[in-house]
Amino acid sequence: MQAKDLLSTEFVSIDKNEHISKLIGMLRNTHEKAAIIFDKEKFIGVSTKHLLLKTRFDPSEMKVAHTVLKVPRLSGEEQLSEVARLMFTSSSPVLPVISKNKLLGVIKLKDVIYAFRDNAIASRRIKDIPLTILITLNTGDPVGKAINIMKEKHISRLPIVDKRGNITGILSLTDILEKYDMFMQKRSEGHGTRMQESNTKPEKAFAGNKPHFASYPVDSIASAEIITSDKNDTLKSVIDKIKEHDFSSVIVVDREKPYGIITARDLLKLFIGIV
Repeated sequence: MQAKDLLSTEFVSIDKNEHISKLIGMLRNTHEKAAIIFDKEKFIGVSTKHLLLKTRFDPSEMKVAHTVLKVPRLSGEEQLSEVARLMFTSSSPVLPVISKNKLLGVIKLKDVIYAFRDNAIASRRIKDIPLTILITLNTGDPVGKAINIMKEKHISRLPIVDKRGNITGILSLTDILEKYDMFMQKRSEGHGTRMQESNTKPEKAFAGNKPHFASYPVDSIASAEIITSDKNDTLKSVIDKIKEHDFSSVIVVDREKPYGIITARDLLKLFIGIV
């Protein structure tokens, strides 16, 4: 299989001179993890949700140009294993396919992962492979803690557990970016820092008068659907969930308790033979 066999013409694109708030809105509406960045009609790179997380910014002020990631450009002739390697080393969930300086489309992480579904490796059980060490959040932990973990470990979903260790929710990178954008918009409009979304819990989020966004408790902004896999499941079942839900990681459980986390990067490492 070659890169061109996975080519997608459905992607988010935006000019480098637009504001980040517009980019976040586009990613939210399309559920994409990254956007293709242009300088007028010239492709210059991508911007990913993880890159946005690492950037201190006011979404209504900072331009997209400050968040551009340079990534490998594909011709479309690359073999699947090479695409997986380039995606792993670039840490980008999308790679552009370019011919004669024209963008033909992109290769998406979820499609690369799914292409390995019938590989012999996919028949292995989750418990038999190295997993990313699972880090959990307690219901009252601040968002700032979650942000630091996501940046350091390069993961996009963290389980929230109660005192008994049971999963009560999942905080996603998307939750953080969307709520932060809303937080900054309301502050710039002079509405204070109180978020009015129906799925927030004001009594928990606003213990003080005007708390910083990073101090909000994680369970006040978590809205992600809880998707898990049992440690005895095969990697093929994990791949199916990544494809269906377009997640970059799945929480692994053992008797309904958090056991580990398997990320798209973990799968890429297996497929390209790093582990």
